[in-house]
Amino acid sequence: MSTPMASACGVARVTRASFAPYAQARERTVARDTRAVLHGATISGALRDGTRVCLRALRRGDEARLQRGFERLSARSVRRRFFHAVKQFTSDELRRATELDFHDRIGLVLAVRDGDDEALIGEARLVRVSAGSERAEMAIVVADEYQHRGAGALLTRYLVAAARAVGVRELLALVLADNGEMLALLRKTRLPLRRKPDGEICEIVLSVDQATDAP
Repeated sequence: MSTPMASACGVARVTRASFAPYAQARERTVARDTRAVLHGATISGALRDGTRVCLRALRRGDEARLQRGFERLSARSVRRRFFHAVKQFTSDELRRATELDFHDRIGLVLAVRDGDDEALIGEARLVRVSAGSERAEMAIVVADEYQHRGAGALLTRYLVAAARAVGVRELLALVLADNGEMLALLRKTRLPLRRKPDGEICEIVLSVDQATDAP
């Protein structure tokens, strides 16, 4: 699948649709809109508190936005995402982060308007464990000031839909045992879930074959 065409939240005119709140969106609608996003569309809507956001694919040209988004994260959020302290990304890391084929490597972002540009306030990522595998690793991060407002749930649902769209059947999430919010978020998907014995890092496997309308 080719790299999505460029668009900008609140700047370009590429608004494909409005997504319903996580609790109300039906699977068929989510699947349709996810396919549009993977092909370059931007969809718009609101978080639970009414904050207007856009969902789109991560793309080349987002390197500086990714860096600025990372700089907004607290040390706690950085540890929960990367499992260790990270001060900044190198230019090579940012380049690799945006080199996506939207088949084996997928990135979705939530963005808000920021003057004449946009700010990335959440990211969801999927990377197959090997080319063409039906299993992929997943990761989600949300800027601290947007946590507990439905952003993580929204990203999770659309990442699951993206996995289904490209033939991924299982999503593997590595989660720190003290990250109760992420563990709860995965449980709320209502997808079949396997959790390996607890240690410092929990291994959670979600089976995404079966569609469910999570509440």
